[in-house]
Amino acid sequence: MLNLIRMGRRYWHAIRMVNQEVVLKGRDVVEAYYHDDLTGLLNDRTIADLGERALRDAMRKEDYLSVVYIDINNFKRFNDELGHSMGDQVLAHFGTKILESLTRPWDLAGRIGGDEFLLVLPDTQYVQAKVVVARLRRAIKYPFCAGIYSELLQNVGRGSKTPLTLDAFKMQAEGEMYKEKEQRDAHRVTA
Repeated sequence: MLNLIRMGRRYWHAIRMVNQEVVLKGRDVVEAYYHDDLTGLLNDRTIADLGERALRDAMRKEDYLSVVYIDINNFKRFNDELGHSMGDQVLAHFGTKILESLTRPWDLAGRIGGDEFLLVLPDTQYVQAKVVVARLRRAIKYPFCAGIYSELLQNVGRGSKTPLTLDAFKMQAEGEMYKEKEQRDAHRVTA
């Protein structure tokens, strides 16, 4: 009888260990589903979904929403010359620094392409978004361009010109990023 009790305890202990392992692996699966493996940031699908929610919340509250589009300068050339493993290290470091630069838990950061990142900053005016980008520039020594699009979402649907999708915000921010690149390149030519 005593042996059966010992076997039972071992059995239940083994089941508990297996359950804990399954739970941990389940968390890994969930983490992998929502996050980019390399950077630890949200992946493109998740940033799009959560960004749309943030946009709808801002429209409902008639509040500000800022979107920052970030592109690492000359990353393809860097990656080609120094190798993909070094490029992966830069991307991982970039992701870490982006997360460290966001001080509010509701701010969103995601990797949307090879060297492209998107920040969705609810309840954030343009000037505040510039502060986030400046904080990021101080933390990261590798050059990048960032475009910011910010808008107060009031009277949406009553004849306003407000973009109603995250993609529209992203396109505006991307356009601003390309303007920054053009200005940077123009200064380089004249200098």
